[in-house]
Amino acid sequence: MDYIRQLRNADGEPPAATSIDFAQLFPQCPEDGIDLLVSLLQLDPAKRLTATQAMHHAYVAEMRDPLDERT
Repeated sequence: MDYIRQLRNADGEPPAATSIDFAQLFPQCPEDGIDLLVSLLQLDPAKRLTATQAMHHAYVAEMRDPLDERT
């Protein structure tokens, strides 16, 4: 967790304290899509979705074909 607190941008500044509003950036994206994006972009690995969790997310549910997936 300390490495997250020590993150800096190219100018040596810490990241912004406020989150990016992806719903505003991508107004045509469904709410489930925004939720998936936010969940995948978490800096803290403990909070970030795994690939398996992402495949079971509601946003990709109708695109999945479990019979076509490797285990």
